[in-house]
Amino acid sequence: MIYTARSWGPRGDRGAARWALSKAPASWTASRSGTVGTIVLGAGGAIALLLAARRQQTAEQDLAHQRRVQEHAEQIATGTQAHQLRVALNTEADATERRITELYAAAVERLGSDKAPVRLGGLYALERLAQNTETQRQTIVNVLCAYLRMPYDPTPPAPRDPVDAVPVEPRPHPEDIREYVQERQVRQTAQRILAAHLHPGPDPDHPADTFWHNIDLDLIGATLIDFAFNGCHIHAGHFNAATFAGHSRQAMARRGR
Repeated sequence: MIYTARSWGPRGDRGAARWALSKAPASWTASRSGTVGTIVLGAGGAIALLLAARRQQTAEQDLAHQRRVQEHAEQIATGTQAHQLRVALNTEADATERRITELYAAAVERLGSDKAPVRLGGLYALERLAQNTETQRQTIVNVLCAYLRMPYDPTPPAPRDPVDAVPVEPRPHPEDIREYVQERQVRQTAQRILAAHLHPGPDPDHPADTFWHNIDLDLIGATLIDFAFNGCHIHAGHFNAATFAGHSRQAMARRGR
């Protein structure tokens, strides 16, 4: 059977519609209820999915933010640690440089003493400093060469004139002899220090740890006593106007840098 709104009565379209719905089969009502339920469930599921997606997005954003914060903190910590390390290294280098300078100045000052034992102590202090500090070796060798270039008469002191009228055999004054012998010992010690560290040892291709490489010698005008530098290896040597006293052996081997 087919119903039309026109055949339902004179109450008008709205009343006819209500009457038609009341007269509609039960399957229509059930179908309508199911459709509405499906729509509600679908909308609810969509909202739930949307909320879950928003929660996941928020969690991911929070995680990314935490990661950025952590990376920034790690960068700051790394930079701070690197800065502290640089400061520590610079401080240590400055302290080492000051210590070397102080040792060097003290040793050189001892070389200027009027007492031979003090001068000998200065020589050995310079030797130890040069052995432990490779960058200071040429400077210390220059100091030793400068000491050997200082004026010195290798001949024994002459006798002094007698102070009274009593005729006596003239003899050198004991003080003159002592100063002459002591200064001779100091100079020979400086020469031995140079010779010991400029000799590479029995195998020049595998030099000893005490060998000082690529050293220049400036001994122009120096007074050298029993100069024994045979077998020594140097980069360059200058001996113009040098005085060689006693038994000297000057054979050397030169090597480039």
